[in-house]
Amino acid sequence: MKVKDNIITSLKSIKEIRENYIKNLLIVDNEFQRNHVWNKKNDIQLIETILLGYLIPEIYLWNYSTDPNTGETIVKIVDGQQRLTAINAFLDNKFALEKKYLIENNEEYNNKYFSELDDKFKRYIWNYTLDITTLKQEVTNEEIIKLFIRLNITNKPLTNQELRHASYNGEFRNCAEAISQYEFWKEHKIFTDNEIKRMKDIEFISGLLVFLRDGIKASITQAGLYDAYDKYNLNYYSKEEDVSTTKKILTMLDKLFLFDKLNVDLYSKNTHFYTLFVLMYNISRKGYPLEDMLVKIKNFYLLYSNKPEEDSRVMEYRKITQVSSSIGTSARSNRYKLLSGFVFEEN
Repeated sequence: MKVKDNIITSLKSIKEIRENYIKNLLIVDNEFQRNHVWNKKNDIQLIETILLGYLIPEIYLWNYSTDPNTGETIVKIVDGQQRLTAINAFLDNKFALEKKYLIENNEEYNNKYFSELDDKFKRYIWNYTLDITTLKQEVTNEEIIKLFIRLNITNKPLTNQELRHASYNGEFRNCAEAISQYEFWKEHKIFTDNEIKRMKDIEFISGLLVFLRDGIKASITQAGLYDAYDKYNLNYYSKEEDVSTTKKILTMLDKLFLFDKLNVDLYSKNTHFYTLFVLMYNISRKGYPLEDMLVKIKNFYLLYSNKPEEDSRVMEYRKITQVSSSIGTSARSNRYKLLSGFVFEEN
């Protein structure tokens, strides 16, 4: 049976949708949904669209399961997370309709929270109807994932990592996402808010895990990451080992960030961070004293920033880093070779 044979189309008021939301019967399925990527401007202009009476795109829901005793049905959001999250956030008074973001100037609701709106506007929001396409329980999770990806092809394009998040639900993906929650990344501002929203942090961390499994010469291009997700999706037996190793390396890097605050901005850049991650892995493996290594790393990057011409290895490292293909396998290997040659010299 085709998916279209298990579809119900209907109109539902925001009040009806809100009731399910309050009862925790309307949920985001993190198995395939991406992070909330809308900003305040997007949220405000959606509410303005509703207040002006314009249509918004249809929303796809999935009747996931029904409680046999109460008859209550848990509904998962397949497509429309951004819209429904914005609507419910506004109803919860989490943001006001800031005038600077509104397309049309209306003094009756400019800069107002939902609770501050005139009753006529409140009623209009409650009664506003949404185009809802509901998928019956007979539709499988695999079919839902395919539909989600298909819907987003013509919408705001999914990043490759968002597609991997939707397509894989094994231990490798879960491990990378769990590591992305470590306080280290936030404390040292390794990723921007937008990168986190679009799962770029998880993509980068996936590349670090690929290194731990397959070495520095393994591909971490998009194709290479898809291969890794295929390879380790069901059989990621080294998960505990890789988590332990990652925690140890991040602890070492934390000490570097605290020791050398002059070069923190450099260390935070993905290109340098990857190279330092590999370096710390080998410092730990070879048993070199970390304190001595931190001094040499600091000296290397001080030369990099100020006097690269004083050391040919630093000059070459800088040259490799500045070219557009600096993330390729050869560039990564050469960059590590130059940095490690400097740091491990006379050890």
